[in-house]
Amino acid sequence: MTVSSPKTMCRLKNSLTRLSRSASVPLALATNFGFPLLIGWLCGDLWGVLLLGGVLRLVVSHHFTFFINSLAHIWGNQPYTDRNTARDNGVLAFLTFGEGYHNFHHLYGSDYRNGVRWWQWDPTKWLIRGLAALKLARNLKRVPDVMIQRARLQMQLQRIEARLAQARAQVAVIGQDVARARIELARVQRLEAQKLVAISLEGSVG
Repeated sequence: MTVSSPKTMCRLKNSLTRLSRSASVPLALATNFGFPLLIGWLCGDLWGVLLLGGVLRLVVSHHFTFFINSLAHIWGNQPYTDRNTARDNGVLAFLTFGEGYHNFHHLYGSDYRNGVRWWQWDPTKWLIRGLAALKLARNLKRVPDVMIQRARLQMQLQRIEARLAQARAQVAVIGQDVARARIELARVQRLEAQKLVAISLEGSVG
């Protein structure tokens, strides 16, 4: 078995890059309109298959993709960082093959994964890992687990500190309310004492 030289591999990569660039528009037209039209013609429902398999599929796919830069910045949680508005969202991740874990992606953009927990839905990560096992992808970048854990713990600590500050503020407000109630109680007690003295004086005079 002969090993391809770096020059041969480079030429192959360049030719594939040129092919993908020159054929991108014809491929897009073929997959989004040509194939649905062909299948519709074969099934006897040209417009139905075109609208469902072509147009509707394209619209839904694009909208799910656009959700990442809209909904994934306002809906979800921020387990790794709050220095930006990106959020992790399991629902969007399911609809976009893992892209919904956007908070992690914004913090560690060089990592090939989006869902780093074992239970997170990320088919794109699994595909890339499978391609690496078949030697079709290599040098996959992974952020060390210790850095990911540190980011998670920093966010948890930050949230705890925020809750403590909020609790302290609430305690301070309660303390102020108690002090005001005590002052009001003392004022009422003084008024009652003055009334009692006035009543006793009136009784002695009478």
